[in-house]
Amino acid sequence: MLRRLLIAALLLAVLAATGAADDDRPPPPRAAASPEASPTPTPTAELPSAMTTVPPGTTEPSGPLLERARALTAAWSGSDTQRLWRTGYFPRSTKELFGPAAGYDSRNDREALAYYRLDLPAEAVEVPATGEVVWPDGSRATLPLLDPATALRSPYSRDLCPSDPCGRLTVTAVRLATRPQLTSRGEATIPVWELTTAGHETPLAVAAVAASEPRFLRNAPDWHGIPLASVLESGSTEQRLEGLFLLEGCEQLLPGEVYETAEVVVLIGHIAPARRAGCETEESRTVVGAFRLARPLGDRVVLNLALWTPEVLDHSWRR
Repeated sequence: MLRRLLIAALLLAVLAATGAADDDRPPPPRAAASPEASPTPTPTAELPSAMTTVPPGTTEPSGPLLERARALTAAWSGSDTQRLWRTGYFPRSTKELFGPAAGYDSRNDREALAYYRLDLPAEAVEVPATGEVVWPDGSRATLPLLDPATALRSPYSRDLCPSDPCGRLTVTAVRLATRPQLTSRGEATIPVWELTTAGHETPLAVAAVAASEPRFLRNAPDWHGIPLASVLESGSTEQRLEGLFLLEGCEQLLPGEVYETAEVVVLIGHIAPARRAGCETEESRTVVGAFRLARPLGDRVVLNLALWTPEVLDHSWRR
């Protein structure tokens, strides 16, 4: 179950990025693998204008990939993609249906929640045209409001349920409400549909607005052969990031590098060749690689070296 969701998270991240490009480009040939860990220098009060953390025993970072990271950082500054990032709604979770904090006791109810198997009332509910996402600093994003049925059409609702028939919950009442949601710009208040279900006092909640689509930077160079991964959640006070990588066959992770400035972080990944003695598997597998930062991430943006998009750090996979 966890492995399937991790793979789904990686593929969804790639598909989301490819669906909203500033310029039309073909999808990547495949997701390549990347690094395990980079050491971190002694933290300093202020970060230099740019620095690169390299693997043990290495005195110089990789040439072509480092140059790509520098070009990516330069292209990001002042771009339309950066402006969208500062004004759009990017939730830091792929989870869109929220259940009670204590969870459910029965397998039927747990499955219904996990796989979005909810039967809505036949009566139509009034749906306003738009809803607002509001941040503590007063900034707002006005977005189209989804009707309850559309809001429940998550990619996870199409996942294969382990039971046949799968568990289901009957929704007895629907109302528009709000709830806090962690986003790329901090915690925001978002509109949700509260769904009261038969046999339960605490309603479920599903996001009533869709996330903004991240965009490619214009004129991004070809990504063929560039390690590609989905960056996972790390606390803003921590000096590390983790990436979910898809390895094919006998590929192995190698130590990676981190290019960072005061505003952005770029992870530079490496993989070992697929051929090695005694290895005959052709199966794909997911591996989590760790990267050390020169200082805590803070509010800096993580940029994807392959796709040239900002990364929406996802904390829901750990739950």
